[in-house]
Amino acid sequence: GSQAKYVGLEPNREDWSDQPSIIALPVPRPYSSFGQIRNYAIEQSYPDGVGAYVDWLLNESGWHVTERDAPDTPKPIEPRHICILFRRYQSFFQDVTRNYVRALEGRHVPHVLVGGRSFHEQEEIQAIRNALAAIEWPDDTLRVYATLRGPLFAFPDDLLLTFRHQNGGSLHPLREYDREAFDESTIEVADVLEMLGRLHAGRNRKAIATTLSDLLDRVRAQAGMAIGANGDQALANLFRLIERAHRFERRGASSFRSFVELLENEAESGAAEDAALIEEGTEGVRMMTTHRAKGLEFPVVILADPTCNATRAPNRYTDVEKRLWAEPLCGAAPRDLLENAELEATRDVAEAVRVAYVAATRARDLLVVPAVGDDQLEGWLDVLNPVIYPKPDKKRAGKPAPGCPEFGSDSIRMRPRSQDGKTTEAVMPGLHNPVLGAHKVVWWDPHLLELDRQPRAGLRHQKIL
Repeated sequence: GSQAKYVGLEPNREDWSDQPSIIALPVPRPYSSFGQIRNYAIEQSYPDGVGAYVDWLLNESGWHVTERDAPDTPKPIEPRHICILFRRYQSFFQDVTRNYVRALEGRHVPHVLVGGRSFHEQEEIQAIRNALAAIEWPDDTLRVYATLRGPLFAFPDDLLLTFRHQNGGSLHPLREYDREAFDESTIEVADVLEMLGRLHAGRNRKAIATTLSDLLDRVRAQAGMAIGANGDQALANLFRLIERAHRFERRGASSFRSFVELLENEAESGAAEDAALIEEGTEGVRMMTTHRAKGLEFPVVILADPTCNATRAPNRYTDVEKRLWAEPLCGAAPRDLLENAELEATRDVAEAVRVAYVAATRARDLLVVPAVGDDQLEGWLDVLNPVIYPKPDKKRAGKPAPGCPEFGSDSIRMRPRSQDGKTTEAVMPGLHNPVLGAHKVVWWDPHLLELDRQPRAGLRHQKIL
């Protein structure tokens, strides 16, 4: 009665003849050290493969895409044309996007995270939290050191050790230092400690946001963050924190310390706000969840986090007519849930198919789907396996792909030693006909990806003693 009638999809534009429309991107290193395909190995390897493939698209492919407002005008691929879609942002309190961000940062690819709960894990937010804690608790030597050593001031270890040696081993912001005892380099450390002391003295006499803004203005933090590898996102996070301070005060803040403790508790518990949204038109590869991408379209879409489960054990049952919501409580499940568990499982499967459909149809010109050459992936994208994997007897029938470099013969970059010398039966890189559909799929060669690049900017990978 009230349901819309089914209308099949029809072709809207002709495919590019000199470049593929669907890419199966194999996980480069899906095997564990014990010679078995494992989810954790896939989760460690695939983000780096995505970063390397994005780098190739932008700098070597020579491919073109179109935009909705100019459908007949091909344009070279730019970072803003690419979107990486996730089913989730968090897995067991871990940020799923982190390895993808690092892979892009290591290749200096601009990117923006749309939403996400990794706010307190961002380097700039960690640096500001340390500085605020040093202002509130000047006796906390570790926080003071982290502030001086962190990205806001970036004093090297040898300079800080020299400063402590010249003044008797102190880094206390409230101490009065004999400026004549310092040379030109160490006097800057004394100036910063004096500034932290002044901010401490006035922290409860003015607005929290004013103290925060004074700190950032004196170190020109906005300019420094803007030129970083992820400047747009860093600035958005910074302004979000200032706005957070304004809102905290409007709700009746008791003290500067209460705001600092709130941030610390959020960071420890993982109950952070979403990462700040980026203004429309900002350059960079978008990263967002499939739910946020509903109604949007991107020239290039890369599907990520392939090990995320499509469904989970039924944990709720709803009945609109009875106005009933049933869910487990304290380890006990209501009878309504137990009796309708199979029905809820069927609904979850149908919802998983719809989510995968939404993700796959966000692509305008190019869709990139994760895959494993030796076996089919199980996860939220396994419904797409029949339309990207060839028939078993056609795995080794890969043909040269238009617009692609010359591929090798193996879609696994690194195999366990137990398979040395054995004939591989993995899907051969190249152009394939999948099990379902009349379309063509290009299986990429992971040996062509430049992997293991590390970010050259920031302090994230430095070991601070």
